Amino acid sequence: MSNQLDSFTAEVDAWIEENCPKSMRTPMPVSEQVWASSEINFPTSDSKIWFDAMVSKGWCTPEWPVEYGGGGLSFEQAKILRIRLKFFGCRPAQINFGISMLGPVILEFGNDDQKKEFLPKIFISSNIRKQSFAKTFNLINIISV
Repeated sequence: MSNQLDSFTAEVDAWIEENCPKSMRTPMPVSEQVWASSEINFPTSDSKIWFDAMVSKGWCTPEWPVEYGGGGLSFEQAKILRIRLKFFGCRPAQINFGISMLGPVILEFGNDDQKKEFLPKIFISSNIRKQSFAKTFNLINIISV
């Protein structure tokens, strides 16, 4: 297992070197935060590049299943990813309460159709996303009954 994790660490390092712009490896001023809400505004072109790279890799939600837009990583791999991102000084690709609050509820209590509909939309900006969250909050109310 150690060899596999060492190999994964090397893979993560190479990916970061290739995909994380140098400007995204500096302390992040508040004015450059990327908030993933109903509309995502990118303060710089590099923040958009970094966001797109992380989303396409599934690493904004590394432990979520791939079929729902996640990275499909094990706990150990996700821990390595977080450590390496911190080591390189990478900024968060986005600040998104849906990932930390709404997504886990859907993963735990949603059925497959609900997971397929709502989870991939959490990290993208669209009007559909607004509607999806309204439906999701309704779903949560129904589950709690």
